[in-house]
Amino acid sequence: MARDKQILRDKISNIVDSLLDENRDYFEDIREYMLFKSFLKDEKAILEQIYGMASDLKMAEADGLTAADFFGTDAKGMADQLLENAPKVRFKELASIYLSAVLILFGIGLLMLFSTTGHFRLELYLFLGACLNALVVCWIFFVLLPKVLFKDNPSKWLIGLIFIGGIILFNVTFNFPTMVANKGIYLRFPEFFDWLFVVVVGLATLLMAIKEKIFRVFSFLIFAFLINGVLKKLVAIGVVSGQIWSVGLPITSLVFGLLLFYVNSYRLSKEADKR
Repeated sequence: MARDKQILRDKISNIVDSLLDENRDYFEDIREYMLFKSFLKDEKAILEQIYGMASDLKMAEADGLTAADFFGTDAKGMADQLLENAPKVRFKELASIYLSAVLILFGIGLLMLFSTTGHFRLELYLFLGACLNALVVCWIFFVLLPKVLFKDNPSKWLIGLIFIGGIILFNVTFNFPTMVANKGIYLRFPEFFDWLFVVVVGLATLLMAIKEKIFRVFSFLIFAFLINGVLKKLVAIGVVSGQIWSVGLPITSLVFGLLLFYVNSYRLSKEADKR
């Protein structure tokens, strides 16, 4: 199933890349609109519809028609009609998306917890927060935002409030273990697991950064948090001491991580614009 979807994506991309600039931009808007609003629909069915539309547009282009001529003035209305009639996503796929979001958010929380404590440990409230955040993220990105962003005059205030609310929720959830301190429900591990966590996460991040260009952007932040956790641990066990190790270097690593994150994000967005 995943391979079939990737084949369809590749075919669509090949057709879109061969379109005239004007038609390509027009069709890209339709494609993004359909994909962004189709969270509760069967992805393969949506991709098949988009592939059919791209193929038809390519043939129409050969006859001298533009995308606006072919799709009409209400392309989004046509897309809405197609989405309305598309089959719904299976519960198994929906559950897979949700669980993936939970694991990613819980992993981020564990990394931040390690960064502040120098210990690898599981925390119940952090996991429950990841479950809640995953629900909120899925609802915001796949239900609420598509309704807001694609209006003729989207409310900038509402969009801003959505993002601010999301940021507040993330910060409260990920900092909750620190807020409750010893009242948190932790599953602790021997010290060996702290170093194992650093090695496994570090190697996995390095391999993913080499393999996936987009992941390279986030790798700098991951390494910054790992470095902070290691420094925290070294200070705790007495290997190093002083303000430079407990305050100076952690702040420096985080600043450099954020700086490299923003620089590479900007560079990646520029490369995407050129394409």
